[in-house]
Amino acid sequence: AGTAQITVTNPDMTMSSATVPTIPETVTLGSLVQPIFSSRCTSCHAGGVPPAGLALTTGDSHAALVGVASTQVPALQRVNAGNPAESYLVDKIVGTHTVGVQMPPSGGPLTATQIALIREWISAGALDN
Repeated sequence: AGTAQITVTNPDMTMSSATVPTIPETVTLGSLVQPIFSSRCTSCHAGGVPPAGLALTTGDSHAALVGVASTQVPALQRVNAGNPAESYLVDKIVGTHTVGVQMPPSGGPLTATQIALIREWISAGALDN
């Protein structure tokens, strides 16, 4: 995961460039997503009684997320495997949620690359890998 610089030459020979996030071919919970949770989420979402019953610690995050109804919007699963658009976790980290505050509440929002990695993991089936 990182960024790449892309430059496009237009027909009139003007050039435009942008920096875009890059996603590795295989996004796994253990190697790419859990480190995001560990560095940005477990200061709150850990311990015996984590907020909303959501422990995002290593070994706990998959069972607490995948196929589990959100406590704030029970009609949505926290992570709907294969469908990031219907996953409440994505709503919370991008700020499109309807209840509560955007996550994480301190330290600024997740980066575009971090959000893209989480979306890709969910799209690939949100495996416990």
